Amino acid sequence: MNTYLLTFDQATASRTAVVAQIDGLREIANWMFFFDNAVCLVSDESVERLTGLLRERLPETHFLVVKLEQSKRGGWLRQSVWDFIKSPKPVNS
Repeated sequence: MNTYLLTFDQATASRTAVVAQIDGLREIANWMFFFDNAVCLVSDESVERLTGLLRERLPETHFLVVKLEQSKRGGWLRQSVWDFIKSPKPVNS
């Protein structure tokens, strides 16, 4: 499982709209919002595949998907977010 960062322009989509779409994707095994316009996604899919799926479901939304690599990340977040990023797991595990 990999962790991805999805950020989106709130002028083109609401948090509710994004949640409705990522909840409906079987390719996304788990997710966690930590800012109003930023969510961590857990998936085995490639960044290209996730981007394509999101473009289909959110065609008017501007967004960015980035794979979070363990050795190439930093910031100041709650510990629960770091734990989620460090140990990506499907929702049912």
